[in-house]
Amino acid sequence: MGWNEWPLIVFTVLAQTAIGAFWVHAFVLLGNTASSEQRQKLARGSLVLWLLMAVAFAASTAHLGMPLRAINSLARVGSAPLSNEILTGGAFFALGGLGWLLSVTGKGSAGLLKALTGLTLLASVAFLICMARFYMIDTVPTWNTSLTPAAFLVTALTAGLLLGRERLAAAGIQGPLGSVLLGIAALALLAGVVMTLVQQASLPHITSSIQSAADLVPDYAQRMASRFALLAAALAIWLGAERRASLPAQRSLATVALVLVLLGEMLGRSVFYGLHMTVGL
Repeated sequence: MGWNEWPLIVFTVLAQTAIGAFWVHAFVLLGNTASSEQRQKLARGSLVLWLLMAVAFAASTAHLGMPLRAINSLARVGSAPLSNEILTGGAFFALGGLGWLLSVTGKGSAGLLKALTGLTLLASVAFLICMARFYMIDTVPTWNTSLTPAAFLVTALTAGLLLGRERLAAAGIQGPLGSVLLGIAALALLAGVVMTLVQQASLPHITSSIQSAADLVPDYAQRMASRFALLAAALAIWLGAERRASLPAQRSLATVALVLVLLGEMLGRSVFYGLHMTVGL
């Protein structure tokens, strides 16, 4: 139930993780919360984000049947949600990759790199909005709700911020920012629980002439409970990382927590795709 859409599960979860992690990068790179050397290390370490985006896009082309069809998805930019999603995602990937390349080669000035960071930040927000808009289809009542963009944002604020935290440790950046990110992720987790309760209560009222949304994922409660157990365990490990003075220990614990969060979000996303239904016959 939903796992048959594994290319889209991988694409959406990894892309939203990269988006949230870049928000952390942008905050540090555009601010004065770290030394120039630390910001340089963080910029170079963003390669992890762009590798995730590469895997995400590779998975998305698998959903098209033939990867060479991917270029056709840009045929209706401005009018088709899929075209807008691919355009903004490509812009996020290209701008961010360019910024990483200039940082590694030392070719870009500080002003140029900040400008690229700002543009990439805008592209990331546009990408997340277009990704959510693609699924808000009039004929799919289980997706066409405000819960869809909210769920995508929760993934960015849990998995994404956690990846960003791991990258901060890799760059040698310490301070209160890690605890702030943990607090935001905890609030996002709480919001996700509330959203799940709201959705579960609404499913019996979404019906077509042949099926009820409540019957699409019979083990909805068990799966979502497992998802939030994984996320809660990850946040507990993250809390432990914040209490460690050693940066290598922080990074190791953050990596373990990130794996748990990704597993939980992919489990939740399988439920999302399992809830696909259309109006009418």
